[in-house]
Amino acid sequence: MFSGSDAPLRGHGGRLRLPGAALALLLVVSMAAVALLSQGETARAVGTEVKVTTHSQFGDILTDAAGRTLYLFKNDRRMESNCSGGCLTAWPPLLTDEPPVAGDGVNQGRLGTIERDDGSLHVVYNGFPLYYWQNDAAAGDTLGQDRGGVWFVVNPYGSSVHTSAKIQLGSDATFGDIITDESGRVLYLWKRDEKDKSNCNGGCALAWPPLLTTDAPSLSGGLADDRLGTITRDDGSTQVTYNGLPLYYFFRDTGPGDTAGQEVGRTWYVVSTHGAAIHTVAPLNLAESSEFGTILADRSGRILYLFDPDDPGVSNCNGGCALNWPPFLTSRSPIDIGGVDTGLLGTTVRADGHTQVTYNGFPLYYFFNDVGPGDTNGQTVGGVWWVLDANGNKIDAPTSSTTAERAVTAGSGGAVRSHDGRVAVTVPGGAVSEDGSVRLAPVNTPSSDIGLNSVRVASGVVEMAVLDGSGGVVSGRLGSPAQVCVTYSGADADGSTRGALGLRVLQFNSGGGGYWVTLNTQVDLLRGQVCAQTAAQGALALGQSTR
Repeated sequence: MFSGSDAPLRGHGGRLRLPGAALALLLVVSMAAVALLSQGETARAVGTEVKVTTHSQFGDILTDAAGRTLYLFKNDRRMESNCSGGCLTAWPPLLTDEPPVAGDGVNQGRLGTIERDDGSLHVVYNGFPLYYWQNDAAAGDTLGQDRGGVWFVVNPYGSSVHTSAKIQLGSDATFGDIITDESGRVLYLWKRDEKDKSNCNGGCALAWPPLLTTDAPSLSGGLADDRLGTITRDDGSTQVTYNGLPLYYFFRDTGPGDTAGQEVGRTWYVVSTHGAAIHTVAPLNLAESSEFGTILADRSGRILYLFDPDDPGVSNCNGGCALNWPPFLTSRSPIDIGGVDTGLLGTTVRADGHTQVTYNGFPLYYFFNDVGPGDTNGQTVGGVWWVLDANGNKIDAPTSSTTAERAVTAGSGGAVRSHDGRVAVTVPGGAVSEDGSVRLAPVNTPSSDIGLNSVRVASGVVEMAVLDGSGGVVSGRLGSPAQVCVTYSGADADGSTRGALGLRVLQFNSGGGGYWVTLNTQVDLLRGQVCAQTAAQGALALGQSTR
């Protein structure tokens, strides 16, 4: 019961009536509350909404339902706010009374809350607490960006968008020197990416938020300026790369220095100063190359190389060399996952302190210009870089010409299709080796004659023979280096076979080794001739390519 002046005044219909002074006081209090909310000191709502809004400078970023910009704090840890006291005055938390709601572009499963010391529920996205900046007066303002180098607007993946992202060296007790961002958060590479291309989108990018920037990135301390770059992602955002490899965070890393993402799915790795993966346990595998046969690779199929100037068990590739040829690194003893000889596996400690895998005594490397698995762009570079066979020996020559379709079998002959799938050629019986590669039987050429490979293309049928200058088939041996020419004639008049077939290699065996001369494989098949000078003597064999 109310009594005296404490009782409210009610009119007809039970409506509440207040004296003039009380009404004025209530109005003042209400206006003060609105002003307080407008300054961002509180942002409490039932089922607070978080949505994606496109900003003119930073692209897609997180905002509240009214379009006010939200931020994350690099000094926070996953599911933990380290902003309190005066920090909260400047950076009011995004609060909610009920589970937050995903607006446009936001993944509902990544929205959550943490309980603050005062019992309020603070909204988090992908593990990061979200805040306002007190001086943002209107929707779209981003005055809090880059404050103190620790406050950033938030991308739809739940990580920071940097104005100018910075990478640096971090030191890890297990992996040695690795690449981190400026706050010490560890960065990763993905083995399923290609050089200068990210293949991690959608849910992948929520688990592995890309390192994004709007302006040119920067670096410090032992990293190479000329290897720092950016790519444009499928969503239009700009991702930082190092040595051609896109860089990412891992959403389960709690704070700076955490490496919970290492070897997740056996495809995610911390990044060395050379811009390559550091394996916990390096996996050595075998890959099949149409050109070189069985060669060494890692688990993902990326090809490994040896360096002629290395000493047994010692790497002599450092500095800029190691950026072009990132060493195959491990923190523990390497393992075989594909039939390699475990007795040939070993390691060596590099001059930079990293542990590099060796095979048959040779330190192993990647080539930074190999775009993806199976690429062998590093073969013969400088005359000192080579792929290795299963026995740990360098392969300085292709094992055969380009592999034909497996339907073509030894002795039977059959059809082989060109690289673009347009031209099928008929291979005579006996011209195909047991492994399915197209190859003519070895023939011998006397030293006094020039070996000619005359190719006739007519109605998709190819006839090949090794001839002397008068048109007769020759035999004998090359007693000295000689010039060997390839001629093309009789192609279809409409030019449909242009560039579809070419001579891949000429092999000159001498003793147990081999030497290959590569001829132009992009010749005009309508007419023309290409020649190569041999550099060794021995028996002559020709291989047909369908590149």
